[in-house]
Amino acid sequence: MASKQTEALNALYRGWAAALQANPEMPLDEMRLMLEQWGNITGEPRGVDYIETSAGEVPALWAAPKNCAEDRVLLCAHGGGYVAASMYTHRKTYGHVAKAIGCRALIVDYRRAPENVHPGPVNDMAQSYKWLLDQGIRPGHVALIGDSAGGALAVMYIQTGADEALLDDSRALAELARKSGVDVTLEVVPEMQHVFQFLAGTAPEADAAIQRLADWVRPKLGLG
Repeated sequence: MASKQTEALNALYRGWAAALQANPEMPLDEMRLMLEQWGNITGEPRGVDYIETSAGEVPALWAAPKNCAEDRVLLCAHGGGYVAASMYTHRKTYGHVAKAIGCRALIVDYRRAPENVHPGPVNDMAQSYKWLLDQGIRPGHVALIGDSAGGALAVMYIQTGADEALLDDSRALAELARKSGVDVTLEVVPEMQHVFQFLAGTAPEADAAIQRLADWVRPKLGLG
């Protein structure tokens, strides 16, 4: 049975659905403002500093846990359908992930549609990756991570909820990755909703999932 803390995410999504149903023609700026509240349900990770930077002329935010390995980096692509959310909405979630792994996270504020359509986000993520290499970070010391739409930019370990609307898409993506020769892992977490990892610091399911993700990533980054 899911913990009572997970209801916060369900309530948030119900509120968004009701708002969009009441206003089907909601202006983009209003919808973006609504989704900027996404990170409010995430607990603040302690011992993590945040520094805004420019990653090859792309705005980004460092999440740096205390005493982390600074030569290992998570390159993070936030969700939001490529039209909403930002490095700020995802700051705390990726801060939790970086802390669990023991490395820094670079959260990229890639250009969004409709102002910048595909391949804008892809190009910005690639430019940010090149910037990391230019800073002396080795390719094998960078792990790509993303959630929701951002997950399409980073495919190796797919962690999804069993109550996720995109569950079938996650399974199809994992199968396609396998057929393409990618070493991919698909984990389906019972009773969890879309991007339930946003409940990090508040719901035990999210904290446990992030720890499993960290255990999977750490050896691949050479962190043991």
